[in-house]
Amino acid sequence: MAKKIFTPMEESERYKAQRERLHNRPDFRIGQQPIHSDAAITADSHHTKMQRYKSQIERLLNDCQCDAVILSEWLSRASMLIGSLEDNSAIALFSDLKQFTTYCNENGFKPIPIQGNVLDGYLSFLVSKNRKRATIDRHVNSLAAWHEHLELDDPRKTFKIKQRIKTVRKVSRSNPKQAKGLRANNLQLAYERLSPDVPRDCADIALLFVAFYTLCRKSELVGFDWEDFEKDDEDGSALLTLNQSKTNKDEVEYRYLSPAATSILLHWKNISGIETGAIFRGITSSAEITSRLSVKGVDRAYKRIAKQLGFDASLFSGHSSRVGGAQEMLERDIDSAKIMLAGGWKSIRMVVKYAKKIDAKKGAAALLSKELENSTGEIQGLR
Repeated sequence: MAKKIFTPMEESERYKAQRERLHNRPDFRIGQQPIHSDAAITADSHHTKMQRYKSQIERLLNDCQCDAVILSEWLSRASMLIGSLEDNSAIALFSDLKQFTTYCNENGFKPIPIQGNVLDGYLSFLVSKNRKRATIDRHVNSLAAWHEHLELDDPRKTFKIKQRIKTVRKVSRSNPKQAKGLRANNLQLAYERLSPDVPRDCADIALLFVAFYTLCRKSELVGFDWEDFEKDDEDGSALLTLNQSKTNKDEVEYRYLSPAATSILLHWKNISGIETGAIFRGITSSAEITSRLSVKGVDRAYKRIAKQLGFDASLFSGHSSRVGGAQEMLERDIDSAKIMLAGGWKSIRMVVKYAKKIDAKKGAAALLSKELENSTGEIQGLR
């Protein structure tokens, strides 16, 4: 039977000790009402950011003396793409085109349609900037996508460019860092180290537990409202309604929360004093709870948690609990199809990627090691 990991929130000796330590925390105020401010900290909206990208690219295309008909078509289709793509996908698409048009402007080239010799030179430019293989692939794919949107021929299809891309992939770095997984024992440690009665700590713990069990992406986590929360009074668990995910825009999905995660989330609801609208919200340095948490705010929360746990914060991101949750499932031999469904993956590729280190530890060499340890044929190393 698996060891019990989570401790319910109750007045234990450990929990009392946590309460006593609160007096030394600068962000805790005894006896105050739930902290909430209606004043939202506003940042540029996604639409504003994309309109700025569009204006910058339009200016660069004009500077490069782009054909008037192509420019008109680009403006029309760019406007449609801004509203139809996922936020991060749109940013990558427009950002990559902006960098390419800047390169063309500085070197006297016409960016659209993309000529083979121009793309060849741009690949050399990216390599000279020490870009990673995945980054170069993304740039090239973005440029090809713009050609597709404008109903132009794929610039990658010529023999010369195909060979050039193969060469670039050989010389470019190809060891992308995977976010370090936050595992079940890390959740327990976070619960013990952080103080649930401190608003920021409570919000961080709740975010961590919800992210771990739902396997949600950052953009999905920040989209949850209290209206999406439904508790099961029989076993103490809950469901969160995911109205739209990156891979499923048409159908509603439901994500499970354990009784422990549910109790922590309800404690955050009580601490914040907010019962409607966004579940996860930003918290200022003066402990005021503001508007909906941003995607960058999720990353900051994870790095804050990592520091509290004594880990290298640079290894963690808002993706860490998604990685860690999937790895916990894989270690327990949960069916890959169920893991894909739980995490909203459309293909097995990412599940396989997360499983590589786990599979190595469960592979033939690991099994041989265990067999040797249990027999007289154990290989003795340095002691």
